[in-house]
Amino acid sequence: MKKILLYLWIITIVVNGLLAQELRYKNRDMVLSLVGDWNFKKEDWEKVDSVYKKDKEIVLKAINQFLCIIYDIDPSLQQDKEIVLASLEKSGCGIEFADKNMTDNKELMLGVIHEKPIAFDFISDRLKKDKDIVLKYLAVAPYRGYYLEDVIVNIDPSFLKDKKFIEEALKEDIELLPYVDENITNDSAFIEYLIKKTGHGFAYATEEQKNDRKLILEALNHYNSDALEYANSKIKKDKEIILKAVKKDSNELFYADESLKCDREFAKKLIDANVYIIDNLCDELRNNKKLMLYALDKNELIFNYIGDELKKDKSLILHIAKEDSDVIEEMDESLKNDREFIKEIIKFRPWNVIQKLNKQFLDDDEIVAYLAQYDYDALKYASKRFGQDRAFVKKVLKKQPFAIDYIDPKLQTDPTIYLPVIKASGYGLAYATDKEKNNKVLVMEAVTRNSNALEFASQKLKDDKEVVLMAISSGSFGGELEYASTRLKKDKEIVLEAIKKDGTAFKYADKSLKEDREFVKKAVGISADVLKYGSKKFLKDKQTALLAIAQDDDIFEYLDNSLKKDKEFILEALRVANTHTGEDSEDRAKSKILSEILGNSESIWENIDKNLTKDKVFITQAIEKTGYGLEYATPEQRANRALVLNAIKRYPLALKYADKKLKDDKVLVLEAVKGDGRALEFASNRLKDNKSVLEKAIANRGSAIYYASKRLEDDETLIIKALRNNPSLYTFEESDKDFVLKLLKADIDVIDSFNLALKNDKQFIDRCINETGYGLEYATPEQKKDRAFILKALAKNFTAFYGVDKSLKNNKELLLTALANKKTISCCGMRYDSSYLFRYHDYYFGRELYNDKEFIKEALKIQPNIFPYIREDFKKDKEILETIEEIKHPLWKKIFTPLNILLVFLFGYWWYEAKKRRKSK
Repeated sequence: MKKILLYLWIITIVVNGLLAQELRYKNRDMVLSLVGDWNFKKEDWEKVDSVYKKDKEIVLKAINQFLCIIYDIDPSLQQDKEIVLASLEKSGCGIEFADKNMTDNKELMLGVIHEKPIAFDFISDRLKKDKDIVLKYLAVAPYRGYYLEDVIVNIDPSFLKDKKFIEEALKEDIELLPYVDENITNDSAFIEYLIKKTGHGFAYATEEQKNDRKLILEALNHYNSDALEYANSKIKKDKEIILKAVKKDSNELFYADESLKCDREFAKKLIDANVYIIDNLCDELRNNKKLMLYALDKNELIFNYIGDELKKDKSLILHIAKEDSDVIEEMDESLKNDREFIKEIIKFRPWNVIQKLNKQFLDDDEIVAYLAQYDYDALKYASKRFGQDRAFVKKVLKKQPFAIDYIDPKLQTDPTIYLPVIKASGYGLAYATDKEKNNKVLVMEAVTRNSNALEFASQKLKDDKEVVLMAISSGSFGGELEYASTRLKKDKEIVLEAIKKDGTAFKYADKSLKEDREFVKKAVGISADVLKYGSKKFLKDKQTALLAIAQDDDIFEYLDNSLKKDKEFILEALRVANTHTGEDSEDRAKSKILSEILGNSESIWENIDKNLTKDKVFITQAIEKTGYGLEYATPEQRANRALVLNAIKRYPLALKYADKKLKDDKVLVLEAVKGDGRALEFASNRLKDNKSVLEKAIANRGSAIYYASKRLEDDETLIIKALRNNPSLYTFEESDKDFVLKLLKADIDVIDSFNLALKNDKQFIDRCINETGYGLEYATPEQKKDRAFILKALAKNFTAFYGVDKSLKNNKELLLTALANKKTISCCGMRYDSSYLFRYHDYYFGRELYNDKEFIKEALKIQPNIFPYIREDFKKDKEILETIEEIKHPLWKKIFTPLNILLVFLFGYWWYEAKKRRKSK
């Protein structure tokens, strides 16, 4: 009887879930909300009730999501000009419904053909003879699945005889060449011009051209040149030419002389040029272990191309498995069935492995038990019997709560199984009873640990403000708002909290808030993404748009076209694009770095009316007021020192567009590199050889050393300064060991920049850990579990905690030892103390200790700076606030206040004077 009731209960839940899904497509408000979601797909539209496929507002909103749905709407709307135009602009669909004005609109048809080349059949006869239209058609159609010969049939034959047109067309698609008029392909001067411009045309070249070394070298500046295919044997033995060819395309080695494919010394140079050439080396070299290790250091993905003998080499495979588990699928079949070797591999790589093992190991007790400790997916792929074993499941769930999704359904609904999971991780509420889903204490506990648990709470608790706020504050993306009640989706405080996590959460807010101008203004001040999901009227609202642009200029793309043509608005938009509000100091610093690298106005310039980029007066105004726009300036403007200096102060990379003489102006270049060290790339060669200029550039951006002159690029002091700013600039090899230790001792963490051989050099890794604390992530599995060894590393470096074995990630002693380390490390121009571990707790130790209040109190006493990174509810907890108060104002500080010290001094002085007077009497 119990079984029958259980099955009926499960069926009821499934049916209710399906009905709820179906009802979403039958309610107008819900449909409007759905079509406004960026995740809404064409297959979702097919589920929408036919009534709403006649609703113009809904149809337009769906079309504005770039969906090609015009063929699946009511026929009456297919004739609506606004809908047809919107469909053509957004997805290119609906050309069959366009009127003559649309099919004769060049700008519109260029966009439509770009999306749907078949539209060429429907455009006006006038446009079919338009050069730009035909070029677009030829450029796009072959890449959208159309055969080139079918495309050629559609265009006017006169185009294939027009030399100037052919020049343009061949830049887009060289495959057009065989269809060109013979008078053109027989013109040797034209073929030479074509080769220089595109790298192609040797099939039609003269014998003299095919063997012209200078011409071939010029052709190889282009990708996929056909120069080597038609060259003579002498050219195919020319090492300089072969090297240049493979830099662009590894397959070019196929045409090289066979002797070069077996030249070991030359092969190393080829690998440096393009590691993928190994597929074209001779078998002898592809089975050369030392050479293949050299190649694998550059890219583990090329394992599939190495020789068959090396795919049986256990030491080589173990070498690679530490970095890339895909090697298991590509190694020799004999090793895939070698149980002892598989056990050895999983010791190094216990996660994301089980699905790559052969079937017999999915039923292996020892292997599955080991992997299940580290990877919750293990039970998904393992034999079903493991998920039915109660004792085994309980043991696994203690370490991998997400594995509850893959256990037997009977166990999933067992309270002794799911309740401990909910309390420990917040996961598993989906399997609880309705009564438990309505238990506020349990649900609060669940959403605190896993914000998405709100989805499975009762309707009553989804309408509880405290529960919903806790879920949102515990989450990362604000998407928990989707599960809140309709009433709470109208609650401004709740919606704002969700937006603080991620502006896209606004799509789940009630329509009334999306229409509320004051609320939307406040919301876009937190996240520009809000504007995408608010009422369309705000896309025309200048004040609201400017607030959004101040957050993220990418939002400019979504604004109404009227604003994209408004000069005054655009100038103001360019000005505010550099401001960032609603961020903490560190995020603001990161925003500044990003704006310096990318230029905050990039999206604005890409989306403004193109006529404005040709307006000289507007460009001058833009540069003077905002610093942006130099790339659209005239030669005279680019040579104007004052104008360029103004641009560089606001956007350092504008140096790229300055006149050549100004790129050699030391004052200008120093101004640029102080703002963004990468501007050094655009400085003159003379200034790239100036050490003071380089030091300024490196101080701002470590990667600036890439642009140093040959004389300075190997300067050790400059390299160290650069690495302090960016430790991942170089790959270090065995020959760099002494220099690497010097860097690690200076707290420049270059461990992740070791090559594969160095990461697997046990002796050197041990030395790094013992002397600096860095490198624990590359220690042996035994060392990662050795508490004494770990404690020694943590005493030297708190970041060593990352390398600790997963089984010890929740060890209080180890984490407290790491937090007690007073060292600060530098990264990307910023300094961090051990509170860094809490800021990125998911990366370092997960959520178990993060959710342990008693541990947090203990941790705060050791490292008070973790307070900004603890849970939001903990920040308001009375006991934790008392702990903070004790830390800030310990008893000795309360006793030894300035007033108390003064009183003690005065009392002492009085006592001394009194004693003195008594003696004198």
